[in-house]
Amino acid sequence: MSDKKQFREPPCFISTARHDAHTVDLLNNLFKDSARGGYSDIHIEDTDEGAVIRRRHNGIMSEYSRISRAQSRDIQDKIRKKSSIPPSELQAPRDGRMFLEVDGRVVDIRVNIYPIRTGHSIVCRLLDQNNASRQLEEVEMRPDVRREIEKIMFGPEGMLLVSGPTGSGKTSTLYAALNKLNTPERKIITVEDPVEYRLEGLVQGQVTVEMTFAKALRAMMRQDPDVALVGEIRDSETARTATEMALTGHVVLSTIHANNAAATITRMLDLGVEPFNLGTALKGVLAQRLSQRLCECTMPRPPNEFERTWMEHYDIKDRHSPVYEPNGCGNCKNGLAGRIPVVEMLVVDSDIAKMLNMARPASEIEEACQNQKQFETLAQAAMRLCREGKVPVAEVIRIGGTDRIIQRKDEKAA
Repeated sequence: MSDKKQFREPPCFISTARHDAHTVDLLNNLFKDSARGGYSDIHIEDTDEGAVIRRRHNGIMSEYSRISRAQSRDIQDKIRKKSSIPPSELQAPRDGRMFLEVDGRVVDIRVNIYPIRTGHSIVCRLLDQNNASRQLEEVEMRPDVRREIEKIMFGPEGMLLVSGPTGSGKTSTLYAALNKLNTPERKIITVEDPVEYRLEGLVQGQVTVEMTFAKALRAMMRQDPDVALVGEIRDSETARTATEMALTGHVVLSTIHANNAAATITRMLDLGVEPFNLGTALKGVLAQRLSQRLCECTMPRPPNEFERTWMEHYDIKDRHSPVYEPNGCGNCKNGLAGRIPVVEMLVVDSDIAKMLNMARPASEIEEACQNQKQFETLAQAAMRLCREGKVPVAEVIRIGGTDRIIQRKDEKAA
């Protein structure tokens, strides 16, 4: 079914029986309010007593409503029908997709239904197609980091990896890069799971049971692309094939799950990529997190003892200068105003390539990166944004982690 045909479907949920009018109103209000309010996900989870509906906004979950089991079944039936998920397949995870029209714009919604002990958990991800046209210049990062990314993107060949957990904005950053690369002179081909944004001028493919990432990559090499986007490197075959593609005259962009930039290199080696090949193919790694952004009403204060200990551990300078936290005003929600990326950019220069060939540990690679002008760890980048009044100090510590700090204090106490 083409997108054009899908867009001609009813723009909202419709009533099909006398008893379901309340359910239809709830669904239409839920999705319209969520789309207007900038919510990224809707969760509908069966419980022993009924079901709870929660939503995620700027990374924070909040409860929307509690409903009965009967109404939960009605909601699931409506969502399954709208997203073309067979109503008979109840014992296996299922993915679907639906479109709703809100205020004259079409909202693309990805649906996943997961069987649980009490019934099902439904997660609907609302994709804002306006993000598809965002340019790399609009992604907030230091100019020297952006220059290094562009140097790799516009190079003759090589691989750029963007690492981070689910929901850290990896795909959005890569699409911003594709928008900059997308000209008639370049053939850009993608393989994704699923295709999140549609871009005119790109050849976009989707993973299926028969077409894995690795199989698609081998086929893509025969498509004569200049640039290839691999939605995610998640297994050995995909890692090796993507590396081979980057060694043979192609620019390869991809995402991978790893804690930081140096750990991304270790992850690729663990997936079976030969150190020499990785040192030649890999040109850079961008580790990324999304942090809550502070409103202009932010409040400065001196760091407390724990925060100073944390900064000392992560080699943060000026440990006594102010940090910032939310305050709250009439223009924001609890002192927060959207989200901002926190990035760590590692460039694979000749020194790092030599360390790769010798399979040096991630800690040594990260230490060697300190000499690179654009490099700062995620913790250092988050603290810099905090000092600029953009990120709350609690987010800085969340991104950097506290386990090693607590362990260190326990050791001192002992």
